Amino acid sequence: MPLSRETKEKILDYILSGECPTYMLPVMRWRIQRRDPQICPTPTPGIWFLLGGRGSGKTWTASNYIYEFCATLPWVPENKEVYIGLVGASFEDVKHTMVEGKSGLLKVIPEDNLLAWNRTSGELKFSISDGENERMCYANAYTAERPDKLRGPNTSIIWVDEPAKFKDADVDPQKPSTTWSNLMGGLRSGTNPHVVVTGTPTKCRLIRYLDNHPKMRQTHMTTLENADNLPQSYLDELLRLPKNSPLYRQEVLGEIIYDNPDAMFKQDIIDKARWEPSTEDEELPILDDGEMFYKVLGYDPAASSAASADECGLILAGYTPEVKQSSGELGGRPIVIKPIHAYVLKDLSGHY
Repeated sequence: MPLSRETKEKILDYILSGECPTYMLPVMRWRIQRRDPQICPTPTPGIWFLLGGRGSGKTWTASNYIYEFCATLPWVPENKEVYIGLVGASFEDVKHTMVEGKSGLLKVIPEDNLLAWNRTSGELKFSISDGENERMCYANAYTAERPDKLRGPNTSIIWVDEPAKFKDADVDPQKPSTTWSNLMGGLRSGTNPHVVVTGTPTKCRLIRYLDNHPKMRQTHMTTLENADNLPQSYLDELLRLPKNSPLYRQEVLGEIIYDNPDAMFKQDIIDKARWEPSTEDEELPILDDGEMFYKVLGYDPAASSAASADECGLILAGYTPEVKQSSGELGGRPIVIKPIHAYVLKDLSGHY
């Protein structure tokens, strides 16, 4: 919930008074500085999906939120130890962005609270104490390159950064042994386990899944909202992009662009035209006696297999032929009594 100006002034007075415990100083400073979209919704959702353009402050938000979560948990036995999962596309992403980066966890955790950081194993350890109670916090790096490492460890909170970069981002997230299914299987420690997801919203299957998850709450911020903390040369380059282009909308405004604006068939048109089988076993529409049904495999290869390449189009479609009858008039055009109906039977498109 956004704080009023009066509340922020009281927090500032509390910090300046010297009465604020050392471990709570980062929390109090963050509560004064943060913008409304950088506040986690209440009640805390199972998945907080923080979408933002490049340079909008996503990493700084997540770093502060992780520390705030650890510092403000109730002092009950279940929270005596906090286990944090840091999940990125690669180990280098976790190390250089989420931990050591300009906006990483090491920039938030007070030096007196930091106990250890192992750059080789990706293990981070810090403590929080109010003088009477002490809480140990253990953060471990995990990657989409080795999703199997997420099987087994119990976690209290997980920070997922840039999920669209995961190597299995276009695989069904609910499929066994994906990065997402493995990390969710270990989220069972402490009194309030949940996931924080930060990312620039590149279109992929995982982003679509998160965008439609019933336990997800989304906040959204643009690059321009963080202009005061960015070099003018960087902003100038971004502002050169056409304002109605998908690149500007995605990278600056932080929008999820599912449809190509130049596409002939948009997603809402496809959704309205869906045909649902009447039984679970039925794969094809019921055909009239003697009616033919043709299957066609469409293949549109990508130019390369790089992560930035377009998807390889692989569609199995079926259609019924058009049925006509004579108009009965000399020279008259035939009458269409049954038009062509086309069906997408399977969409196997993806990055291969």
